[in-house]
Amino acid sequence: MDARKVPQNINDKIVALLRTGMSQDAVADALKDEGVSIYTVRTVIRNNGLQKESWRVRKEQKNQHILDLYAEGRSYNEIKEIVQAELTTIHKALKTQGLFYTKQEMAERILNLYKQGMSTTAVAKELRVSYKRVCNVVEAAGLSADMHLYNRCAIPETSQSKENILGLHKAGKSVEVISELTGLSVYQIKRDIALA
Repeated sequence: MDARKVPQNINDKIVALLRTGMSQDAVADALKDEGVSIYTVRTVIRNNGLQKESWRVRKEQKNQHILDLYAEGRSYNEIKEIVQAELTTIHKALKTQGLFYTKQEMAERILNLYKQGMSTTAVAKELRVSYKRVCNVVEAAGLSADMHLYNRCAIPETSQSKENILGLHKAGKSVEVISELTGLSVYQIKRDIALA
């Protein structure tokens, strides 16, 4: 078939297939029995002004694929390998849906979840970041990482606050009440009582 003279029925089939998201090669392969070559497909694209539309459809499909993989729980690197896209492309796709955060935004989310009482491990799983990153953010906020006891990051305390905790405990106060009074985590208070 002459690529410059495409019959209307073939033209319509090519346009319909392209709008479903098929690649140019796939369309040419699907219609090869009707004498369609890749050059015919490209001519139809050019004649119908589909260059930008074709690109936009592919971009939207790639973004949707990225979002689907992210929803499955895939990491950025896994998505990068599957979709064959750069990390910036993945970040843009996720950011349009409010799923990508800058370092500052992520640090704020980490601290908010941690201050709500989530463990560092739970925060890491929830936000799909490494445990080490959570501890680094918590430490940078003036908290110290206590990786050996309870896998928690602990609020730094003085010997005076330890004495205060032990005094409140001896007075019969519950761990939760002591936590509210001192601003320390329940886990840190339990640890101090156990180590006393």
